[in-house]
Amino acid sequence: MAAAILDNLRGRDDKNVVQTVETEAAPEKEWGVIIQGAREATDLEHSQGILEAVRVQWKGVAWASFLSLSIAMYGYDNALINNFYGYPAFQKAYGIPVKDGFQVPAKWQTGLSQGSICGIILGATFNGVLSSRFGYKRVMLVGLVLMTGFVAIPFSAHNLETLLVGEIFCGMVWGTFASIGPAYSSECLPISLRGFLTSGVNIMQIIGQLIAIGVLDGLVGLDSQWSYKIPFAIQWIWPLPLFIGCLFAPESPWYLVRKGRIQEAEHSIRRLSSKSDTKIKEHLAMIIHTVNYEEEIRTGSSYIDLFRGSNLRRTEICCMAFAGQVFNGIFMMNPGTYFWEQAGLSAKNSYKVSVAATAIGLLATGIGCVLIAHLGRRSLYLWGMVFMTVVNILIGILATVHANESTKWGQVALTILWVFCYDISVGPAAYATSSEVSAVSLRVQSVAAAKIAHQLFDIIAAVLEPYMINPTAWGWAGKTAYFWGGTSVLVTIWAFFRYPETFKRSYEELDILFERGIPARKFRNYEVDAYDIDGQQVHEKTG
Repeated sequence: MAAAILDNLRGRDDKNVVQTVETEAAPEKEWGVIIQGAREATDLEHSQGILEAVRVQWKGVAWASFLSLSIAMYGYDNALINNFYGYPAFQKAYGIPVKDGFQVPAKWQTGLSQGSICGIILGATFNGVLSSRFGYKRVMLVGLVLMTGFVAIPFSAHNLETLLVGEIFCGMVWGTFASIGPAYSSECLPISLRGFLTSGVNIMQIIGQLIAIGVLDGLVGLDSQWSYKIPFAIQWIWPLPLFIGCLFAPESPWYLVRKGRIQEAEHSIRRLSSKSDTKIKEHLAMIIHTVNYEEEIRTGSSYIDLFRGSNLRRTEICCMAFAGQVFNGIFMMNPGTYFWEQAGLSAKNSYKVSVAATAIGLLATGIGCVLIAHLGRRSLYLWGMVFMTVVNILIGILATVHANESTKWGQVALTILWVFCYDISVGPAAYATSSEVSAVSLRVQSVAAAKIAHQLFDIIAAVLEPYMINPTAWGWAGKTAYFWGGTSVLVTIWAFFRYPETFKRSYEELDILFERGIPARKFRNYEVDAYDIDGQQVHEKTG
């Protein structure tokens, strides 16, 4: 349908697609073909079920999943360093003597956690510029090479200072990976698969955590430096296969269209689709039309543009969606082995429970990815926050009453229940939202900003949590859950008024809803026709 105009555009390397279409083509006739093709592609994506979309776009699913595997490296080390605080060999090597053995001081627990967080912030910031300029593929390849060298620092560290430096440098690469994964997935898949794969990024993180805890559980009884050096060394397994695979990965067609590389964009769409996909040109027309609309409303493409006009609201949502991932108490639940040791369990039992909890979290995330593809984002996020708030309060109550074997295991059971709820709701929903809410021209910057905000929230929690739970500091132990229950309430109130539903919306439809200032609670109540020749129209549903 869009062959005429697309043939005119094919092979060009214009820096402004909009100018090419409006000045070199016959504006009314050929732009009308673009509109018709874009409408057909959008209608097709709206009508596609998940199974049909997978059948047609299975290559895109495979490539998005493959690049997201890099996030498993981030999940692996995040679980590694947090669980090391309760790890006997690590405590002996880096801790200070206490009455029952050794403890890593609270200030160094905070420092090590913040070190990787600061690195992630730097990496995400750089990626917002680098991926926008050079593309996801090139940045990923360079990151994998750097990762291979940086792992040597924590592996060979003989003191906490060197370990801190290693966490910072490795964190810079993880920040790049963590912002590339959801952005790439959101730009390579149709509407029905978009939420499934972007929220599936959380699965990769949990896979990394599960591998880390399994490795630690297997080595916890080894009384030597290799008990903690081997887990560090395992990180050298990841980069080589990922590097080889990334060499053959297709670049995002949205990135290519934004750069005016139309012929390459069409080729990329073909590589992401099966041979049965007969709507390649129409999908390309939809991308061109969306990029054109964003040029018209001047969404911009720099960090400063994130805070202008309707982009400010979108940036707020992208960033605050991750507040629920932090201020609901994940820093108390995530280093579960250490929390459970302070609750009274042995180190061996703590690691066994941690493995079980992480496996349950992985199952829950898989369920959450399916639910988010059918139920949407807002409902899962809101109800998840409410449920986790209640669980936090119950954990605090058990920690307040007289401690015995029943209350210890009661806290363990509630913690696992919390993990299940988190991974079925807030965990996947936040990743999907941060990848969908932003304008396409600001996708890389928005995802990077969301990751930066996430890590800033992490810094606050990372500073507080060790002091609240560590017996050498405030010593609150399980009563820490009261604090996180209170912050969960605040995030829930924000989400009720500000968290929109992006379910089954194309990127251009979301552009229009935000540009018109539709309240978050009413996003589902409006119909949008992005291709109305009289101008983009928004109608509130009746009946």
